[in-house]
Amino acid sequence: MRQPPRNPAIPGTPRDRTGSMRLLRAALAEIDRRWAGLTQEVLATFDKIPVYALNDSAPRVAYGITPAVMDIVMLELQAALDRWIQNGKEPKDVFWWDPFVEQAMQLGTAQTVANLGNLSSVYATARSLDQVIRSEPYQIRVGLARIKSYEHWTGLRAEGQSRLAAIIGRAVAESTNPRAAARLIEEGLGVTRAKARQYAQTDITDSLRQARWAEADAAREEMGIRTGMLWTSALLPTPGPRMRRAMAACTRRTR
Repeated sequence: MRQPPRNPAIPGTPRDRTGSMRLLRAALAEIDRRWAGLTQEVLATFDKIPVYALNDSAPRVAYGITPAVMDIVMLELQAALDRWIQNGKEPKDVFWWDPFVEQAMQLGTAQTVANLGNLSSVYATARSLDQVIRSEPYQIRVGLARIKSYEHWTGLRAEGQSRLAAIIGRAVAESTNPRAAARLIEEGLGVTRAKARQYAQTDITDSLRQARWAEADAAREEMGIRTGMLWTSALLPTPGPRMRRAMAACTRRTR
């Protein structure tokens, strides 16, 4: 008698359907660490601008700014942003976000390999996780994912530089008290940090899901194993809004 196909394994828990919460926590911790270092450097750079006031609590001060000083400040800001957001540009370096992309894709691939191996003896005999992640198609997918994420962080760095230049330029022009200006700088950096954290969740989830789809597609094309995607709602507890909706895909056998 023909054995009925087994049900797919739904990864994670109701609070972590994608099974990627640990990776996301690590990514958010790294982002927080980087923005803390960036904030410290930016504020130190701003403090280098000469201020002429007897009392730093005065609402208005005079900044001893010259074109030369402003050029130095802008160059140091650019260097700080490069160091903390866009480092690893040289071929010999590993871009800081790459490991998160790679881990998300390997996790998604592993979930699909495990599911297909459970659902199909043909697949289980023909493929293993090690074979998949060493394959050229998989390496190409990882490379494309790296490029996509690097372009995002490059754009975020440029956006952050533009915002900081505007804040500092306005503070100097309006003779804003240094303490008040420092708060504005921290708020501006907080905006880019929030965007970085939001992107981290999106990119990790998308990379994992794309890896699942890619391996399911490969199984269909190479072995004729037809699959569908089962979507479940996952509520992820994250800072900011208490809950966010994420979509998790699980591979199941349809025929």
